[in-house]
Amino acid sequence: MHTLAANLLLGLLIDLAYVGLLKGAIRRPRPVYNNASDFLLVVKVDQYSFPSGHAARVMFLAIFAFMWLHERHAGLAVGICIWAGVTALSRCLMGRHYLGDVLAGALTGVATAATLSKGTFVAGQSWISGEQAQLWHHAALRQWQDLRG
Repeated sequence: MHTLAANLLLGLLIDLAYVGLLKGAIRRPRPVYNNASDFLLVVKVDQYSFPSGHAARVMFLAIFAFMWLHERHAGLAVGICIWAGVTALSRCLMGRHYLGDVLAGALTGVATAATLSKGTFVAGQSWISGEQAQLWHHAALRQWQDLRG
């Protein structure tokens, strides 16, 4: 369980870095029909459209789910993939992104999963091994206990 969580966290950090670098380098504005006034309960993180961060993250999560869950929880993995597809398409339907932004975001998510799995798309080949995750978990627990006194 520690290995799954550590790799998920690392993958999300890689994804944020990829999307942030691409958005900062390309700086494509959001579609003119994007209605920013409907941001009532959320905070607008950036004004750039390419690539879609939502599409990148959900594609990464869908691939990650298949890498880690398909053998024991196939239904959950399929459900995550359906959710990912609906979320990615909703970005176009809501006017937040152009279709190309969503497709580029999905490719960014694939690149994140490839980076995390060292190009194999196999859970056991991820950057953080079970032993490393255990060591980090125990070190974090010791630090937490030291902080609490």
